[in-house]
Amino acid sequence: MRVNAPLLASPRLDPDRVAELATANATGVRAAAIFLPAQQAQSWRVQVRNGDSEQLSTVMVDDRSATATTVQQQSGDKIAQWIRWIHEGSHTGPVWQFLVFLCGVLPPAFVVTGTMIWLRKRKARAGDRGMARVPQMDAAE
Repeated sequence: MRVNAPLLASPRLDPDRVAELATANATGVRAAAIFLPAQQAQSWRVQVRNGDSEQLSTVMVDDRSATATTVQQQSGDKIAQWIRWIHEGSHTGPVWQFLVFLCGVLPPAFVVTGTMIWLRKRKARAGDRGMARVPQMDAAE
């Protein structure tokens, strides 16, 4: 399936029903992520987690027949899990979670403070140009 494939315009199933179908075959399984179906495949992709386990498995739910099929995990799925864990900090300690928080908060803060500094310098330069136009008087001799 292509990454940029167009989504199915009007799926027959809703996300709640898809999660119910994906977790119906096993006890203690819950949906961790649900991906909308593409036009080409017309299947929902659901990542399910078994209890408190960190291991995810993938279940495909056909939008037309409402059948769920467990998919053999690919190596790319494991890499995608690691990328997600690194970016959200869910499987790490408080130090990493704080770093993830800072990485999300600091860029907007830098935009705001950088804009404020730029505006102050711009205002100061405009004031300097205005002072240069005022004739200066020399001291009387």
